[in-house]
Amino acid sequence: MKLAFALALCTLQAALAGEINLSGRWGFRLDPQDAGLTSQYWTEHFKDTIDLPGTTSEAHKGEPLNFQPSLPPLSTENLDFQRGLMFGRPKDYTNENTSLMHLVSRFSYLGPAWYRRTVDIPASWADKDVQLILERALWETRLWVNGHFIGAQNSLVTPHQYEIAAALKPGRNEIILRVDNRRQLAIGNPHAYTQESQTIWNGIIGRIALVAQDKIRIDRLDIRPDLQNRRVKVTVATHNGSGHACELQLHLRAVPFPALNSPISIPSGDSEQTFSYPLTADAELWSEFDPKLYKMQARLEGVGVESETSAEFGLREFRSNGQRFTINGQPTFLRGTVECCVFPKTGYPDMTGKKWKKMFAIVKACGLNHVRFHTWCPPEIAFELADRAGIYLEVELPDWSFQIGKDPAVTDFFREEGERMIKQYGNHPSWVMLTMGNELKGDYHALDDLVAHFRELDPALLFASTTYPSSKRGKVPGVLDDYYISQDTQLGRVRGQGLFNDSPPDTTGNFDHAASCIKVPLISHEVGQYCVFPNLAEIPKYDGVLRPVAFEAIRDDLIQKGRLNEAPIYTRDSGELAVLLYKEEIERALRTTNQAGFQLLQLNDFPGQGTSTVGLFDSFWDNKGLIDPAAFRKFCGPVVPLLLMPKRTYQNDETFDATIQVANFGPRSFRPAEARWTIFDEKRKIARGSGNIHQSLAAITRASRLKITVAFPGTDIANDWSIWVYPPSEKSISANDVAIFQNAGPEFYDSLRRGKRVLLLPEEKALEKPLAVQFVPVFWNPVMFPNQPGTMGAMIDAKHPIFANFPTDPWTNWQWWELMHHGFAIDCGLFHSRVDAPLRFIDKFNRNALPAGIIEAKVGPGSLVICTLDITNDLETRIAARQLRRSILSYMSSDRFQPRSRLTESELRTVVGE
Repeated sequence: MKLAFALALCTLQAALAGEINLSGRWGFRLDPQDAGLTSQYWTEHFKDTIDLPGTTSEAHKGEPLNFQPSLPPLSTENLDFQRGLMFGRPKDYTNENTSLMHLVSRFSYLGPAWYRRTVDIPASWADKDVQLILERALWETRLWVNGHFIGAQNSLVTPHQYEIAAALKPGRNEIILRVDNRRQLAIGNPHAYTQESQTIWNGIIGRIALVAQDKIRIDRLDIRPDLQNRRVKVTVATHNGSGHACELQLHLRAVPFPALNSPISIPSGDSEQTFSYPLTADAELWSEFDPKLYKMQARLEGVGVESETSAEFGLREFRSNGQRFTINGQPTFLRGTVECCVFPKTGYPDMTGKKWKKMFAIVKACGLNHVRFHTWCPPEIAFELADRAGIYLEVELPDWSFQIGKDPAVTDFFREEGERMIKQYGNHPSWVMLTMGNELKGDYHALDDLVAHFRELDPALLFASTTYPSSKRGKVPGVLDDYYISQDTQLGRVRGQGLFNDSPPDTTGNFDHAASCIKVPLISHEVGQYCVFPNLAEIPKYDGVLRPVAFEAIRDDLIQKGRLNEAPIYTRDSGELAVLLYKEEIERALRTTNQAGFQLLQLNDFPGQGTSTVGLFDSFWDNKGLIDPAAFRKFCGPVVPLLLMPKRTYQNDETFDATIQVANFGPRSFRPAEARWTIFDEKRKIARGSGNIHQSLAAITRASRLKITVAFPGTDIANDWSIWVYPPSEKSISANDVAIFQNAGPEFYDSLRRGKRVLLLPEEKALEKPLAVQFVPVFWNPVMFPNQPGTMGAMIDAKHPIFANFPTDPWTNWQWWELMHHGFAIDCGLFHSRVDAPLRFIDKFNRNALPAGIIEAKVGPGSLVICTLDITNDLETRIAARQLRRSILSYMSSDRFQPRSRLTESELRTVVGE
């Protein structure tokens, strides 16, 4: 009784203060047959109930999920099939061929749903305007109040707001909402409306409230800094419902600046007037390094009128200056990740701030300063927290369409949606860029028109017609674009994906040539996408509305194959390779003199489009244990030491030459000559110095991995790289007691029968069902892009004596490039017996085969090693391949060569042939 009284008192106090919170229990009714409009559901009592804010999935309303996930047959993997599912209209993704597509709602519902709430309106609201505010809904809402139809609204990323005073009465009132989450317009498959990241949910999330306001009031403040003139432009949007103009006093004040007082004439209806608010000389600017915020307070005063409001703002000027971005006149480099509306607990964006705080803290800790919102706009709380964290945001219209300009209704929707976004979120200093959508195709003139329209509304933003234009635009920026986001230009690629598998590893490469033809700031598009084997230990974390059916299918497949215990190793070793590649991707971008930024895809996992576990953090923004943020920041911070060296592998009769550079976008100067470098082997410091490196390697007498660090003393600014040093070719290992064969002919089998030590270096065409391998792991995921080699790095028994003369990590590192960049493997799953494989490849998760590059076994009295890696050709120049051959032969010639596993000759013939 006391609790009920307390709640009633709080509601009364809120109402007297001008707002009634409508969170709580609502009447509810599903309408799967879409009969509610003709049957006038707004006149009925609803027997069911639901809690708002929330969704039907959270309330276990709708169709329950009931199926057993499994890996689809590989024969169904084709690009058209998978893309058809992804880009087609919403479907029930619950059949065996789509288990790997994305997370699935435990309860799903697509269609209209009705919500009813009784609310008591105080008599003091009789002369007020009253708005119903629904912070976010998908997609259309319709509203009835006391049986009167108020109207309908369509927005995916801004609040639905209704003026309802005319339909209200003092005392008991009925509010009825119809929320329809079906597709309203052909806008493609943006992350604002998709099953691939968030779900296509039904409900209301965020703030739900009735707000009473005076008839004459300030509706909104639009605040835009004018740093050149040391002023702030304050546009005061007013509403005058009195029916006649009035003369009032406006007071503006942002502490610690002086107040501005001005008479203001308020015409009847809605109007806007702009004032120039002066700043003092000591005004602090907003940036990633000092995200200083001020609050502008505004008050209208006059006879019978008093209206107050306030808005936070930051003093910043984000500009496009030639090929660079500047923040407050200083060059900056956008180090970004992409946010695709991934919220696996709820299936919808966080509206409270808890998840945003966690995400932005990790983004900053990793040295990033930028987040792109892929075809959606986050809620108010995300902007507020980005303001405080000092993060530059690029927001996109909810548009991923390939038919731009074809439907005028769609174009009108995007124009209105963008207007709503600017009106709602435009004050936030963190919001610096707006793009019309992702990878858009169609009539680019329609996009240019939108850019021109939005620039007129808010010149403080930078604009681009699309993120990554199609070839029809000619791989150039739009005529009105302030910046250009792409993975290529007319002169070539501007991201490493697609290059690293074909170019020998170095740290001198950049995109200077490809970027030279772009005269506005260039941001490389969706950098990375290196697939990491799914972390199956995450499965229990999915205790919300979404079920990880893909993870379950992969887990069950590994259980059936008796290899579930290896799954954590697959995740670790594939993830270590991803870290390696992300580091080189980022450093290559930093080495490019005319590049303005990059956007990773992405720092955390994307659970859709075929299960894209490309992140170093999982979908919950928890660390996978691959790299901590401080280590990531070494190559991704505001100041990054760079080391330019022509290759990764050396002979010890060479000199190690490397040039030190600094990518400096921080607030103070760092010169390369000030950096200190150190070279270590596994046990000791080899050399140290300052300036560029010129170091003899003669002291390295055995195959070794060396680590080079470059640091600025007295700071935490440091970076490191590895090289591998091997003996020269003339010091080869004698292996007269090892029989080496290129094919499994009669002499090969005869040698095994006679108990010899045999090394088989087979050709790919001789193997039964060889599996293709490459150095770079699967791109994005193997489901959406099936026609690529299926390996995701290697799982190496680094302590095995076969690698005694070839130092290696348990995972792939750069010295393996010339052995793995294009190769093949034996599928050990074709053997009936288990074989030992010192080097296995991690297979794509929708197949989970057993590809191996090196295996060993006893075959009768003989001892066998099979190596599918090329350790035969061009060994004078391929020094890592030569060294691996030397290490293998040294091992096979020693007493340590005692294979434990056994193969029969007939088993061997079925795999390697006659």
